[in-house]
Amino acid sequence: MLRLRTSIQRTLLTLTWLCAVAFAGLAQLTVIVPPQVAEGETFRLVYRVAGAHELGAFTAPQIASELKVLYGPQLNVLHEMRGGTSKEYTTITYTLQASKAGSYAISAAQLRVGQRSLMALSKRVQVVKAQGLSQQSLASGEALRIADRDMYMRAVVSSQSVYTQQPVLVSLYLYSRYGNLAGVDRKPPEVTDFVTKEIPLQRTTWGTERVGGRLMYKALIWQILAYPQRSGELIIPSFEYEFQVAVNRNVDNEEDLFANKAVATTHKKLHSQPLKLTVRPLPEGAPEGYDQLVGSFQVQGTLSAPDPTYETGRAMTYRLDITGRGNVSLLLAPELGLSDKFEVYEPQLIRDDQEVRNGNTEVHRTYEYTIIPHATGQQTLPAVSLPYFDPATSSYRTATTAPIRIEVAQGSNDVPQVGKAGEAGTNSQRYAPYPYEAPAPMSGWHPWSRAGWAYWLLYLLLIIAGGVAYRIIRSGQRLRADHVAYHKKRSTPMAEQQIQAIRQLVKAGQQTEATTRLYATITQYLQDRYALTTSSLTRQQLASALKQQGVADAEVNVWLTLLSEVELTRYAPLQDGDSLPRWVDQLEQLISQSR
Repeated sequence: MLRLRTSIQRTLLTLTWLCAVAFAGLAQLTVIVPPQVAEGETFRLVYRVAGAHELGAFTAPQIASELKVLYGPQLNVLHEMRGGTSKEYTTITYTLQASKAGSYAISAAQLRVGQRSLMALSKRVQVVKAQGLSQQSLASGEALRIADRDMYMRAVVSSQSVYTQQPVLVSLYLYSRYGNLAGVDRKPPEVTDFVTKEIPLQRTTWGTERVGGRLMYKALIWQILAYPQRSGELIIPSFEYEFQVAVNRNVDNEEDLFANKAVATTHKKLHSQPLKLTVRPLPEGAPEGYDQLVGSFQVQGTLSAPDPTYETGRAMTYRLDITGRGNVSLLLAPELGLSDKFEVYEPQLIRDDQEVRNGNTEVHRTYEYTIIPHATGQQTLPAVSLPYFDPATSSYRTATTAPIRIEVAQGSNDVPQVGKAGEAGTNSQRYAPYPYEAPAPMSGWHPWSRAGWAYWLLYLLLIIAGGVAYRIIRSGQRLRADHVAYHKKRSTPMAEQQIQAIRQLVKAGQQTEATTRLYATITQYLQDRYALTTSSLTRQQLASALKQQGVADAEVNVWLTLLSEVELTRYAPLQDGDSLPRWVDQLEQLISQSR
């Protein structure tokens, strides 16, 4: 009994300790300070707690006198966006200046939040001597000259050996002994073998780095993703950036001071070194349906109906979610591969979330397909496949969904199916002829009687109408059975419908979504109109296929130019706001010529 009581007490104490640890972890006092600074450098000491709180007493840290307090403590509430969610922080900030080289400790600080007391750990800051970071003022009338070794740029790539279409992260760093500078103009590299996408930088953060025995200011000022379009030894040319640098100048009199001669400024144009990359071709053995997609992707398909019940002639929605990372600009809506027992409409893009992270583009894209079944019984929606090349494993992979089996009932909005012979209803009545001995009923002559001409004329018209209806139904069935003719017939009205939707997006200012839908409309129309596969949409194969079907050379060149311009715009923002409406008009004109 005593052992049981002791065991229960230990269990309760353990649970109490775990709850206390979890409760204390809800709010933590974090201290942020650079571990190393240069002599004379100004830096910040920040104490941060998540959330907006009513703060109580703050026990300030003991700061060495060599770390001079310029400002603080300052109380602020900050908002930060990460991954689409907003986070709130309460901060207490000191602005310090390192006055002497050495190693200095910042003692622990304590903050009262509600009924809790939060403790921040002590920190140590290393102050180093660095020639050039503590700038000396120029003499009166002395011009500012900046040596190349005192200010330069360096470009760095995430990998020097990649596959075709595999993104490469190019980072441009600025090294400088001067801290008072500003960017004036920049020029991106002129590349022909790459498609590039700039990564917006939220802010420029300065740090320090020892280079050749000297401490330099260092900042990340530019980042791009480069997608190589061919294999071989490729070169990314140098970046060009122009800066304005300012340094204080000693003045001898008030006249120079008021004549704005107290600050010397100059412009410095910098060039980074060119970058050499080894781009390997994609290996042989690509799976069927592969379309230059490189990265890692997953797909998931779900089917829903309004009730949810599945009936012939009644629309249902198939939702396809695609997640992953890679060259997402080449990621298009996959084909469902349904039989002629289903009617499928053009997929709609309802979600396209993209975020550049760790040198790659992560995507969450959702397509919705409207499907109408035309056959009863058990039906199967086959698995949807998305083949891609995974550079991590140097192999082709295929992301697939699970096949979906449904039971389709006869709907009221569809043509009823013919029953089997001999399955008559229970309410059907057999025809009983008159007995031979009974006299036949007598009736007078009337046009609508069996003996009248109107009866036989109506009978003839019903036969003709039935034959016409049968011919129309059979023609529609043959057309649906012939996928090429069916899609060719529907290509023009479907494209015109998409063009109207694109014009609405342009009018609403949604340029990116309008460009994506325009590219999808062009490719879908070419596939349906000229019975082309997705792999036939490369420039050389597309030109050959169109010429074989009798399309004039001038019209082929217009198609290729339009497709190239729209595809290029999906990687870079529009330089001319009038290009998108012009492309829409051009597509509409090409479709009218192809009727």
